[in-house]
Amino acid sequence: MDELPPSRNQRYIRQLLVHTGILDERNEDLERIPGWLEHELADKPHAHANLARPFLHWFLLRRARQRAATRHHPASADRDLRRRVSVALDFLAWMD
Repeated sequence: MDELPPSRNQRYIRQLLVHTGILDERNEDLERIPGWLEHELADKPHAHANLARPFLHWFLLRRARQRAATRHHPASADRDLRRRVSVALDFLAWMD
C-alpha cells in the first residue's frame, strides 16, 4: 500500500485494514514522509536526491520514530521533518 500514490481513498483503506487487525498500527504522519520526499525529488538533480534520502531516512526519520516510540508524537513533527528536508534541498540548490 505504501507504493500507491497518497490519496483519501488510500488512507481510508489503510485505516480500515488497521482497524480490522490486518495491518499493524503505525504513525501515519511519519510514514507518509518518504513518499512525499520522492515527489519532492522528482525534479531535483540526482546528486541532491542521493544526499536527501539518507538524511531523511537515517537521520530525521530514525530519530522521529525513536521519539514517537517513547513519548507522545507531536502533531507538528511531520511538518518539522518536511521543513528540514526542504531547507536542506534549498541549501543544496544554493550550493550549486
